[in-house]
Amino acid sequence: MVYSQTEIFNVAGGGALPADWVGNNNVVTNDIDKSSYYLLESGDPSDELITATYDLSSYNSAELTARIASYGSGDHNTLQVEVSTDGGNNFSVVGTSVPTTGSSYIDSGTFSISNLSSTIVIKLTNSGISGRGVRLQNIILNAFTSDPSITSSVSSVEGLGYVSGNSSLVSESFNVSGLNLTEDITISIPQDFEASLDGTTFSNDNIILNGSSGSVSATTVYVKLSSGLSTNTYTDNLVISSSGVSTNVAISAAVYADPFVQNLSQDLFFSEYSEGSSNNKYLEIYNPTDQTVDLSTYAIASVSNDPTIVGWHEFFNTFNTGATIAPGETYVWANSGSDTTILNAVANSGETGTAYFNGDDGYALAKGTSESYVILDIIGDFNGDPGDGWSVAGVADATKDKTLVRKSSVTQGNNDFTASAGTSTEDSEWIVYDQNTWTYIGTHTFSIFDFADQIIKVYPNPVSSSLNISGLNKTVQASVYDMTGRLHMQKEVTNTLDVSSLKAGIYMVKIENESGSKVFNILKN
Repeated sequence: MVYSQTEIFNVAGGGALPADWVGNNNVVTNDIDKSSYYLLESGDPSDELITATYDLSSYNSAELTARIASYGSGDHNTLQVEVSTDGGNNFSVVGTSVPTTGSSYIDSGTFSISNLSSTIVIKLTNSGISGRGVRLQNIILNAFTSDPSITSSVSSVEGLGYVSGNSSLVSESFNVSGLNLTEDITISIPQDFEASLDGTTFSNDNIILNGSSGSVSATTVYVKLSSGLSTNTYTDNLVISSSGVSTNVAISAAVYADPFVQNLSQDLFFSEYSEGSSNNKYLEIYNPTDQTVDLSTYAIASVSNDPTIVGWHEFFNTFNTGATIAPGETYVWANSGSDTTILNAVANSGETGTAYFNGDDGYALAKGTSESYVILDIIGDFNGDPGDGWSVAGVADATKDKTLVRKSSVTQGNNDFTASAGTSTEDSEWIVYDQNTWTYIGTHTFSIFDFADQIIKVYPNPVSSSLNISGLNKTVQASVYDMTGRLHMQKEVTNTLDVSSLKAGIYMVKIENESGSKVFNILKN
């Protein structure tokens, strides 16, 4: 078999025309279809046979042949072949056959066709204005390429991977085909990757694509990263080959460290979330520390509804260059189309970004880079489609059409939203408000309480050195106890308590004067 040759059509002649072929019976003396052959009678114009449109763009050349004989009386004529490269709008003559010699069929000769396109149409006519008709049988078009070829629909595959500890579920697909081949196509699968032809059964074994008459029709190949690998990036090539031809598809993937690390050292956290009407969407971040926090190493990581890789972000939005949050202050990240009230808070401290959530999208406060980070706090999760939204404090779908405000008693973020959301108003870290409640935007109530008819604000919490106690109108005695009740410190304070000498841990602080007393907890970093 000549593997560089592809038969485009082979028409015996006579009977119904092939699909999309047209016969123009310009000379009405006889029909074109003569049962055992096609007849093209001479005339001005003569009868015509016009083929369907063929895509020959992947070939180097083509050849048309036929068997011809004469019909009727008069001078012998020839078969004329014309070709259109624009779908039949314009034709050019590529040649005429040898003259017919009688009722016995002879070879027409070979008509070479070059300048191939994706819209080739061939027209067959009788070259004579008068004289004998031309009978046609065995009309054959073959196309050729000079070399075997393999075609892949992509040159690279990216985006494969999973979070460490999870299964490898994400696969990508592409198509492979071949022409003018002398053997089957072999796809060599590199170490750490697996492939499949059905998208279900994967293995690291090579894949064989069987050819037929020197070609392999477009076949879908699925590929994914193997399960059980260590945290790392993985790059290699799928080698697709047959005799005399080879091509590579670059493949890259990663196993990501689980960003949902427990018992993290905490600083910033979400203090407010609003999924309002129209474009009124924002997240508010609070800085409970006693230091200004540079946001250059933080980002908003998110997924849209159902993530591609479970437990891993789809979008990673860093903050504006130079963005910071002062101690005890907030930073608002909002949709640019939000209401003026929201944008005024942004202008005071914040920025606009891709806040396009609608209740079923997970949004997290991340620290690190897009390839290596930890989640400090989160609204929702990265695990899959929750439906319309997540429940919070016993309110169904509370992340949709609601505003969530963090309780003042919460001192740090929580990357377990199930625990953060709770099941009731008592165990939830959030207070659920009606949609478009923006009363609290731009500030966060943090460890605020009544003391002797005074509104006291304690911050930052967690604290490293100086604990600010604002709102006091006179001196109080502050006593600091560990959780066993042992006294560590006792001082007279008006607005600042130096706790730098304390070891890291949770402490109870009692403030008191002749009017009363109050106990609250602090977390010492």
